[in-house]
Amino acid sequence: MRFPTTSRTLIDRLADGGEEPWREFFDRYQNIIRDLGMFRGLTAPECDDLVQEVMKRFLVRSRTLHYDPERARFRTVFGRIIGGIIVDIMRKRPRTVRIGDEDIQAIPDETAPSPDRILDEALLQRWREIVRNEILIQLRNMMTPLNYSIFETHVLQHVPAEETARRFDVTAARVYLVKSRANRRLRELVRAAVENDPELELAADEF
Repeated sequence: MRFPTTSRTLIDRLADGGEEPWREFFDRYQNIIRDLGMFRGLTAPECDDLVQEVMKRFLVRSRTLHYDPERARFRTVFGRIIGGIIVDIMRKRPRTVRIGDEDIQAIPDETAPSPDRILDEALLQRWREIVRNEILIQLRNMMTPLNYSIFETHVLQHVPAEETARRFDVTAARVYLVKSRANRRLRELVRAAVENDPELELAADEF
């Protein structure tokens, strides 16, 4: 089991062409691309350019991109592509800034953290959110709609068992049983995600 599911299944679908997988890819990743651009100090218009360029890059490479999760995590490949395009965008910036009537040569901040480290940390933080959401989707698909609603209300929204039982017209014992079974499945999903990407450092009690 791989997380997020885009790592392989969606990339394979991109290679087959069609509008639906591209819409899904765009919807799922446009925000993280934009966030990474903001972390690196891009302006809003530059972030728009970043999103479009990353999508264009994947569109061009999709038919020849053979993602092998045993060689590199999708997160790593994804981050490298974004990082390279960010560098390209920043290189196109003017090398001078205007203060009053004078053009002043822009001086880089030598004390700033490494751009690669900034990007890696930001990507890891956002990727944890993506994987967390993917895990919940996987869990929801394993449960009946009613049971997942009970789990979501009691566990994720922290509504007491008795109140949750009243809302769904079930017994409190049913609520506790749903919670127990869902938590067991949740631990299995989290364990699989961490085995695939230990740097995520996810834990079931974070949900």
